Amino acid sequence: MRRTIGGKKFIIVGSALAVALALPHHGIAGVAPVFDLTGTWTGKVTCTFQDNGVSEKVPFPSTMTISQNGNAINVLVDSGSAGSFAYGGWAQVNAKKSNKGATTFVECQTSPFVNNYNEVVSAIVTIKPTKKNSANAVLTGTSGYSQTDAGGNPILGGICKYKFTRNDAADPGANGCNPV
Repeated sequence: MRRTIGGKKFIIVGSALAVALALPHHGIAGVAPVFDLTGTWTGKVTCTFQDNGVSEKVPFPSTMTISQNGNAINVLVDSGSAGSFAYGGWAQVNAKKSNKGATTFVECQTSPFVNNYNEVVSAIVTIKPTKKNSANAVLTGTSGYSQTDAGGNPILGGICKYKFTRNDAADPGANGCNPV
């Protein structure tokens, strides 16, 4: 079919198909919207813990890298002097707001048995590109962790707050413990 719009001639082929392809994926039943956490994030992890009966609160400036494939994610967190930690987990988009979602990731050594280090992180993520940073996103979350000495005796346990901003959406090739 031929149409003239604003003095220009167009050939319209399969207009219903063209409209369907132009719709955002979240508007089509059965197709999940894109909610990709891949990239390099900067921020801090602030942990509150008991050490010999004394409550302490310590911030750790950190860099977090995430690689995602489907909903599976690999996460590496480098907290400088506190060490580097590898995680595997999942990300899920909010059904009503495609720029928001949640993620849960588990430190790779975590086990229900006595272990050197156990941690589970749960976070909310908002993706909000700006003119200055098209990768801009914010991740805020909380974790619970426990740590033992070489003999398996508990020495620390606490809660950490995660607050990160994504600076770069390029895949950093994070190798956590998920087969991404």
